[in-house]
Amino acid sequence: MGHPCPNLQLLSIHIPKTGGTSFRNTLKGVYGENAVARVDAINAEGGVRVNNEEIDPGAKIEVPVVHGHLKWKVWQTRFSTPESGVKVITWVRDPVERVASQYHYLVSVLEQELDEPGKGLNILSKLMKTFPEFVRNPKVQNIMSRYFGIADLDAHMDFVGVLEHREEDLNRLAQILDWPHFQDHQHNRTEGRPVPTPAEVDLIRAQNQDDIRLYDQVLEWREKGRYLP
Repeated sequence: MGHPCPNLQLLSIHIPKTGGTSFRNTLKGVYGENAVARVDAINAEGGVRVNNEEIDPGAKIEVPVVHGHLKWKVWQTRFSTPESGVKVITWVRDPVERVASQYHYLVSVLEQELDEPGKGLNILSKLMKTFPEFVRNPKVQNIMSRYFGIADLDAHMDFVGVLEHREEDLNRLAQILDWPHFQDHQHNRTEGRPVPTPAEVDLIRAQNQDDIRLYDQVLEWREKGRYLP
């Protein structure tokens, strides 16, 4: 049973580590705190979570703005929207930067959760994979392409922002959506993150070829002015 979204005006799909938490707060600043719901559904069988709480099958989602981890094909099959007037947007990021950010973010979260010095533990080194081991794990490869294929972006997106051009693209989006004003928020920035070595960059690129192609296509569209207001 699908989830009706009768009032939906804007769908923002958040690919992990593409600035989505910051962007959600920007959306709340524009549309209002209660007008934006975080909705997560990344597979066809699992539960749907709204603002971190699982909802009943078929439950309505009545806010005008939805933002969350939503793979495109899952969205199409598990949600129903008005026939017209819904804008669909997403952000992408250089795959090398996205993978490195995800790894070091997970390291920082694990360090905080374990609090080894405070608890007298010595297990972090046993639990944490090295960066190359992480990159070689098929579960974390080509994450952007798992959310969208190039054909999906081509056919369905009203706007695709590039995180490396965040300020300019936010201003473009504000004009496209006719925002009277907005404030850019930036959160979850992993400070002091090590820069991948040339060998690590080559490894990331080799293991994420689908994402490389997707990102390069978005850059090409952007250069040709596809998402200009």
